[in-house]
Amino acid sequence: MLVRIIHGDSELSLDIDPGWNVLFVKQRACQMLQLSFDEYDLLLNHRRLEEDGRFTQYQLNDGKEVNLVLARREIRNRFFIYCYSCDSVTPALLSFICETCGKPQFRTTSISENRSNATGNCCDNTCPSTRGRVKFLCLKMPSHEPAVLLDQLRRNLELVPCVACFNEDRDILVRFCDVQNHALCIDCFKAYAQEYLESGLFQLVPEFGFTLGCPAGCRNAFITDPHHFRILGSEFYSRYKEFSASRYICANDSVVCPHCGQIWETSVEPQMAGRARASQESRPRLYTCRAPAGCGSLFCALCNWFYTGAPNEPPACYCEATSSTRSPLRLPEVLRFVPAWHALPGSSAGEAAHNILVKTCRPCPKCKSPTEKSGGCNHMHCSVCSTDWCWICCEEWTSDCQALHWL
Repeated sequence: MLVRIIHGDSELSLDIDPGWNVLFVKQRACQMLQLSFDEYDLLLNHRRLEEDGRFTQYQLNDGKEVNLVLARREIRNRFFIYCYSCDSVTPALLSFICETCGKPQFRTTSISENRSNATGNCCDNTCPSTRGRVKFLCLKMPSHEPAVLLDQLRRNLELVPCVACFNEDRDILVRFCDVQNHALCIDCFKAYAQEYLESGLFQLVPEFGFTLGCPAGCRNAFITDPHHFRILGSEFYSRYKEFSASRYICANDSVVCPHCGQIWETSVEPQMAGRARASQESRPRLYTCRAPAGCGSLFCALCNWFYTGAPNEPPACYCEATSSTRSPLRLPEVLRFVPAWHALPGSSAGEAAHNILVKTCRPCPKCKSPTEKSGGCNHMHCSVCSTDWCWICCEEWTSDCQALHWL
């Protein structure tokens, strides 16, 4: 069969066997034209020919000359991964692994909706498998592992506009809602995440953890994998993890050992099951940080006192100390705050921060998170536990508060 291969102003004719592999013909043409074969594709009627296929499967007329175009390959990766070895977000390279023999030579016909499995045929003629799995590799170095697929980070091939800046020409988008095509460009996503983290507005979704919802307000549309926040860099991701841990402690009635930092879940009495979580006042005050997970010290969940047996440590809890022996940081106002807020370093800067909290903030009646009022009415909304409460009486918001304490 005679084929004419066109590359720009250059042409060459080859007499090929229809049973030949497309890759073999492409390599031969590139060799004759002095081109790098891995940078080009063979096109038939503007359609790319699969390199592992043969010319017989394209139903070509054996009696006529066939025109093929040798075009430079345009690399536009649709998916992206976070590579732990590179410590960066990189384009993804797809590899299809045979489920039976484990060889990376699986020809796919379809991919599952969650992009984890594929159907097709193994390229090894001795393997009868029709099922394979999809593996996403680092484009910079395929041997790098582990690599996590950032499924909501996509190349904007459909020219979807960013819902914040309305630009359609953004190359990469973070997709929130595929049904409504709601997405943010990278710059707007960074600003969105930064603002919401500083404001404490990340949402706790049980199956996803602390995350961001669709900026257009769609229900059940969230960032489903926290690895997407790696886009903002390692410093932001560290702050995000600290935020998530502290909020989780507040939301789940956990306590933190002030000596070693070990987190312990507080016990709930059987009669409390099915009701709201135990309040700060109803749970025990003293805990033992049990070894081997903990350091073995005794500590108070209210005032951050701990006792390990060292001679320079106070023998009694600060809550039980007299007013003359209490530290300025152990006043009753401070004892209302959760341990995570007054577990700052014991330095002059930390002490000053404590004093500012006492003077300017009031605690949420549910989770005890210090809250500062910078203006507006007295109806407060806790960004940690979502409780609506009154700034005047420091209790949950009621109709009486609406009538008496609105302004």
